[in-house]
Amino acid sequence: MNVVEQTLNSEISYAAASKDFKAGRYIESMSCLNKMLNPKTDARTYALLARNLEKLNLKSDAAAAFQIAYDKSTSKNIDYLLEAFRLHYESGNDKLALALGNKLVTQARRDPDVAFMMATLLVRNGELALAAPFKQVLAGSDKEEHLIMAARLIYGDWQPDSREHMEATRRILQKIPRNNAVRLLYLTICREHSKYDVIERHQPFIDEIIEKDDLAAFEFDQPFFNLHWCGIEKINRMAHLSTGVYGTNKQAERRVMPHKWGDKIRLGYVSGDLWEQHATMKLLRGVFELHDRDRFDVTLFCNTPQQF
Repeated sequence: MNVVEQTLNSEISYAAASKDFKAGRYIESMSCLNKMLNPKTDARTYALLARNLEKLNLKSDAAAAFQIAYDKSTSKNIDYLLEAFRLHYESGNDKLALALGNKLVTQARRDPDVAFMMATLLVRNGELALAAPFKQVLAGSDKEEHLIMAARLIYGDWQPDSREHMEATRRILQKIPRNNAVRLLYLTICREHSKYDVIERHQPFIDEIIEKDDLAAFEFDQPFFNLHWCGIEKINRMAHLSTGVYGTNKQAERRVMPHKWGDKIRLGYVSGDLWEQHATMKLLRGVFELHDRDRFDVTLFCNTPQQF
């Protein structure tokens, strides 16, 4: 069989497989396609195979077929790669999806659907900092799940003095105005910018949910900033965003640890501001120096970011 005959037969077989696919006869379509598979099989044939596999809910196999289609396409058709990425994401194949995601960063920065999948994968794998660049494109979306993820990334990339974050949060709240977790985030940032007119408009919504004892939103508030405005201890205890996860047996473990009494009173200071240029450190330096070393054993627990 010469090249012309092979090409003609391939076209006829592809047309038959495509017709079966459009008619919902996926097994028949795949049977036809399987006869066409060889080292020279082109990208569109693998793409059609992938679509059949997806229809049969074989998403991991479909993702693999789309990836082959991408590799075989002469122009490196990015649509095939996007489909492979999406299917790995939907199948829970995080590592495979993230490996493909490295080639899709440009698309993720302008497509909120791709950005959401990428951010979800990174957050799920504890890479919140790597997901931060996608917060703006997600904040520009109209889908609620995208907006909530954008707010989560703003929390993760915490810069309360950032005007960019304030504007992004304002836009998110404008689109989902009943989400009080986002409202708490917006109020926190506005307090840092002394936006008293905004605080005056939005605080009544928070006061209302406190009065109704509808407090679920406070689980997404940060303890440090919650203490700035809220004097209700019940709510202070609920605000535990970014505090990490602690096992229920930690208190019991701590109480059975051996304790050695000494002549000095032991003091511990925990802070993320223990660096010389910070205002807190400038104010506390004298306090630290004035401790009577004969009476007190002082330990500083430094939680300051490494760059400082």
